[in-house]
Amino acid sequence: MYKVLLLTVVSLFAGKQEHPMHVSICEIELDSDRKAIEISQRIFTDDLERELAMELGVPNLDMGLKSKEWMDAEFKKYVQKHFAVEVDNKRLQTEYLGYELNAEVTFIYVQVPKVKKAKSVSVKYDVLTRVYDDQINLVHVKVGGVTKSMRLERGKSSDSVQFN
Repeated sequence: MYKVLLLTVVSLFAGKQEHPMHVSICEIELDSDRKAIEISQRIFTDDLERELAMELGVPNLDMGLKSKEWMDAEFKKYVQKHFAVEVDNKRLQTEYLGYELNAEVTFIYVQVPKVKKAKSVSVKYDVLTRVYDDQINLVHVKVGGVTKSMRLERGKSSDSVQFN
């Protein structure tokens, strides 16, 4: 089921058409060499513009017209508000690293340093759920070469996965 949905989402991110689904993908990976959790979020740019405009109380927002400094500040606040991670029942402080913006998809990069291992990972990820009733947020967590996935949506914005 997740593989079919993932293939559909990937094809949607690749095209330049209106997307019929409201989906984001968050990938979380424990890099044991760096002793850090690396996080990337892929969000449709037009959907993100709509939510940021709503949060800022403005009618429209074109992120392509904003400065890098403005975008970094807004994305940092956005991540702090809509994303949280716990490892082994301890909430961790995320560090905003930056973003990549294109017409179709916005990538937001975050990390959590000083993490050596993880037996359980809990994630709160509620991007766009205020804007779209049908928003689906897929979260893939990779620890020690094993990937486990979560499907989050309005009414279920957090979940946990366990690793051996």
